[in-house]
Amino acid sequence: MAPTGLLNRIRSYYAGEPDQPVLSTGSAIALLGPITEELLFRSISVPLFLLSQTSNTTTIFLTPIIFGLAHIHHFYEFRLTHPHTPVLAAFLRSVLQLTYTTLFGGYATFLFLRTGSVLAVVLVHSFCNCMGFPRLWGRVGVEEGVLGPDAAGTPKWSDKAEDKNANRRPGVGWTVGYYILLVVGAVAWWKWLWPLTEKYYGFMVQLYKRYRMFIENAAEA
Repeated sequence: MAPTGLLNRIRSYYAGEPDQPVLSTGSAIALLGPITEELLFRSISVPLFLLSQTSNTTTIFLTPIIFGLAHIHHFYEFRLTHPHTPVLAAFLRSVLQLTYTTLFGGYATFLFLRTGSVLAVVLVHSFCNCMGFPRLWGRVGVEEGVLGPDAAGTPKWSDKAEDKNANRRPGVGWTVGYYILLVVGAVAWWKWLWPLTEKYYGFMVQLYKRYRMFIENAAEA
């Protein structure tokens, strides 16, 4: 769900529109999925790299490739649900998804090494899943026209802005507020990234070095 979609749901909730729940089924999955992904992937793969004496830089850039490839099945799923979409378009969509999941995987691995906390990574992962890609242009609550096939497979322009719910679009103030928050959030993230993650820096590295030393000493005894 994109950030504008979340804003629309929050606005609808406070406007007394019960047909617009703040958390949909997809959003609930987006919140719960990171728990299993981080517990079953990040917290297992990263320690293995550390035990093999792989450098932090290699760990940050290599493990996300595995994480990204784990999402390649979405190409098959998308083809099943969108059979009229050209194969090339579906392929490019999967390449884009592979790219941003790999980049996020590197960021999540960086946070895991910096903080030593799986919980921190799960929270960041859940937040990113719910927000999706930020909108960088246009008005909040207005979908862009999309070129795609109709039910018969005939390409046509469909403009969701002409939706019957057009009267429910948020006002200009929501758009202004959104872009202000977008800029402030980006600046704050850049400014506080290192200070907010440096408290436990090296915790995971030191922990597994000591564990490895313990195993080696036990084997020699």
